[in-house]
Amino acid sequence: MVYHFSMSLKQESYIRSLDEKVLRSVLATSSSVSKTPGSIFYCYCPYCDGKRRDDKSKVNASVAHATANVFKHRNGEGLSFGCVACGKVVYSVHQFLCDLKQDNLADWYAQKRYDCDKACGRGWTCPNPSSIKQSLSEQRRYLKEKEALRQLRNVGTKISVP
Repeated sequence: MVYHFSMSLKQESYIRSLDEKVLRSVLATSSSVSKTPGSIFYCYCPYCDGKRRDDKSKVNASVAHATANVFKHRNGEGLSFGCVACGKVVYSVHQFLCDLKQDNLADWYAQKRYDCDKACGRGWTCPNPSSIKQSLSEQRRYLKEKEALRQLRNVGTKISVP
């Protein structure tokens, strides 16, 4: 994936605050764990339910631990998610929401990013919202029809010489 590398400070701060707000609302956080450098907050992993493996390689089902970490994305575009217990790493909040089957929230998130100077789509870690995708596909279809009509007119005006 090609990442967008030139974003404004407004976009960067908005995306980071939006990501933190969305992730804190979706994830069960743990405030008792001290943060490591680079981490925003620790949480319980929704993929493995925060179940840590003990030394005998059996899942300890009785205790859930804050095994996941929310950290700044490597290119500065928002936040990422990683779990040390199951090894799951997701670099996009939109992809994280889709993985959790929260499609309505993912589309709302994409729309909020679009409203912030179109900080989604090609080159970003978040695709365009579904409303924008529909309008873009309608625009492409219109342009294809217009091009086909233009070609038909050009074919009709050409005279073939034997």
